[in-house]
Parts: sequence; C-alpha cells; structure tokens
Amino acid sequence: MSSPPPPPFPSNVVTTSKFTLLSFLPLALREQFRRLGNVYFLFMGCLMALGYYTDLFVSAVSPWTTLGPLAVVVSVSLVQEGRADLARHRADRATNERKVDVIVLSPTPNPNPNPNPHPHPNLVRSQTRWKDLRVGQVVYLANKSAVPADCVLLAVGGTSGSAYVETAAIDGETNLKLRETPRKAGGGGGGGGGGGSTDGFEVGGLAGGLATPPARAPRGGGPPPPPCDARGAGEKQRFDRR
Repeated sequence: MSSPPPPPFPSNVVTTSKFTLLSFLPLALREQFRRLGNVYFLFMGCLMALGYYTDLFVSAVSPWTTLGPLAVVVSVSLVQEGRADLARHRADRATNERKVDVIVLSPTPNPNPNPNPHPHPNLVRSQTRWKDLRVGQVVYLANKSAVPADCVLLAVGGTSGSAYVETAAIDGETNLKLRETPRKAGGGGGGGGGGGSTDGFEVGGLAGGLATPPARAPRGGGPPPPPCDARGAGEKQRFDRR
C-alpha cells in the first residue's frame, strides 16, 4: 500500500488583508454587530418596529429614530473598514510584486563568468517576484536588501562566513543578529562547538553533509554506540543537489 503524497508547500504570497470583494459585506457586518451597543440599538429598533407597524402593542415613536442613526454609524464604520482593508490590499500587492535575484541553471554558459573557477559555469542570476518564490530555490541577496522568505544562509561575500540580519520588521528588535554559513571539514563544523562528527559542505556544488552529536556512553557502562542517521548505523548521509 503506497503512502499518500506529501502536501504541497504553501506559496510565498503575503496576505494581510481581512476581506475580499465578496466577503466584505457579511464579514464586516458581523464585526460591527459583535459590539454590544450596536446589538442593543438593533434590538430596540426591531421592537419599536413591531409596535409601530403591527397590532402586537402600541408604539408612539417611529423605529427609524433608532434604526436611522444606527444605520449611519454602521455605514461610516463600514466605509472606514473598507478603506483600511483596501490599503492593506495595496501594500500586499506591492510586497508580492517586489523582485529578487535567484540562481538558476541556464542551458547556455554564463556570458560573464566569475574570474574564480566555478564547477557550474551555467549558473546565472534571474529575477523573480517574491510571490513566485518556491521552496528549494537559491536566493541571491545584496547588502542591506530585504529577505523575501525564510532562508538558510549558504554563503556570504568575504572570508568571515558570517552576516548580520535585522529583524525589526518581525519582532521589533533593532539589534543585529549574527548568522553564520556552514563551514567545511576542519573549520569548526558551522561555527559550533566540537565533539561531533562533521562532513564537508561545499556551497559551489550545493553538496553537504549531516553532523551527528557526540556519542554518549550508556549508563550501565560499555562502549558508546556508533553514530547513526537516517541511512543506518555507522554511516553518514550525503546529499548532493548538482
């Protein structure tokens, strides 16, 4: 019996608006009548309408003295809510239409190759919209540019292998956060402490290895178990996305 296919990854479309053209009126009215004051005046206006237009009881006051001001207040609130949501739609459209550079494989060699030797001369930069980004694409970010999605830092310019990221738009913190790239074997294993086994990581070929934590001896004594991973004991999983 075959397992069901995995669910597709969500798109990178940013949506902060609350309503659409079809759902605006019912959802906005529901929001308005979640306020107890509006519900009270609507209930009183309906009671006055029963006494004014039917023979259930006598009401000397027209229900429109209550329903009229209520309709004006609700209408003004709907207009304000619509304008605010329209601004959110425009901001979402501007964000989703922003361009970002991605690294793609071209069928023809790069006409302006990097002077440094590169295992893939057909890799070129191409622009795409933020909303069209997909999981697995390699994004090229310039200095002080906005990050279009959740990304894993693969390489940076220079020899430090680290970059500073500002997350003020997410959590309001203005201090810069240090992010480091994976390093090759013998370079500290991605900037962390030693003790575990680490395979190399090459950004140029998008090939890398998985690090396993240091083996611990059993409580009852005896030799520690060999490192293991998804491929079995004593082996390390290699991955290569050439």
